[in-house]
Amino acid sequence: MIFGTLWREVITRPLFNAFALLYWVFPFHDAGIAIILLTLVVRILLHPIFRSQYILTRIQPELAAIQKAWKSNREEQAKRTLALYRAHGVHPLAALGVFAQLFILFGLYGLFRGINHIDPARFYFFVPHFAAINPIAFHLVDLTKPSIPLALLAGLAQFLYARFATPRPPAPTSDSFSESFQIALWRQSIYLFPFVIAAIAWYWPSVLAVYWTAFNGIGMVQQRLIMRRYAHARAESDRGGTPPPDGH
Repeated sequence: MIFGTLWREVITRPLFNAFALLYWVFPFHDAGIAIILLTLVVRILLHPIFRSQYILTRIQPELAAIQKAWKSNREEQAKRTLALYRAHGVHPLAALGVFAQLFILFGLYGLFRGINHIDPARFYFFVPHFAAINPIAFHLVDLTKPSIPLALLAGLAQFLYARFATPRPPAPTSDSFSESFQIALWRQSIYLFPFVIAAIAWYWPSVLAVYWTAFNGIGMVQQRLIMRRYAHARAESDRGGTPPPDGH
């Protein structure tokens, strides 16, 4: 019961009210446009985590060197790892980015599963109350029902994001499990995960396909900006002999 209350108050209600506010504020009152705008807001809020995840892929050789040099002293290894994270501006919650995305996906699923039965208690005081929200997106698709074309589009968007926006992990410098696992995970994100996304979206409400397509489309632009700014900061650091950049 406590978990259900936390889920409702931390995930479902904020998502519902953000969606309702965007649905009301922007012209045409289109659910598809509201979802895309909500996705943009989510991407902006999670930007520090995405930036940190990218930086983690760039500093893997340094992390591996620390693990090798201090493998017999866990306390010193942890201390030097945290110092490396601070030097590069790695967000402490970077590893939770995947979980945040899953929470939002399940929150959207719950939101649109009951979108035709709106409870007035779900609205915040600053959001206009609706008797009903039209779930038809772009005058074409019912977001409460599966859509095969949108499912395929979501899979394609995932492939393009993984192929062109996800940095390849550095070549393994040892036989460590973590480095080999990162390479394997990167390959699966390109060649396997798109099929998984398409298969899930095939049967679930198409709101998830719209969200995932927009999430990856916006993400490709965001990731390119992160990569460019990090490369620029690194070049400036190398020229000036200053400490490693934090990626800002």
